[in-house]
Amino acid sequence: MERRDVIEMDVENPIVSGEGLPEDPLSEKPVFLCDLCRQEIFEGDTYIHYSGDIFCSTHHLGEHLIKQGLAEERVASNRLVH
Repeated sequence: MERRDVIEMDVENPIVSGEGLPEDPLSEKPVFLCDLCRQEIFEGDTYIHYSGDIFCSTHHLGEHLIKQGLAEERVASNRLVH
């Protein structure tokens, strides 16, 4: 049988250790609010910027575009539409 060396590593869960988290997560202030659902967007979060508006997801951007008449939601069908 082949011998394999064992490497020991100390890996600590950041939720347990607090490494990389703000000192007081409750004191962190949002950078933006989603213009559709008002969800808080914090530093480091991904967001969508479209025509001056901020959205927390591409789904919310799509909803906004439909509400504004800039996009149309359709149901797929095998029938040709003219």
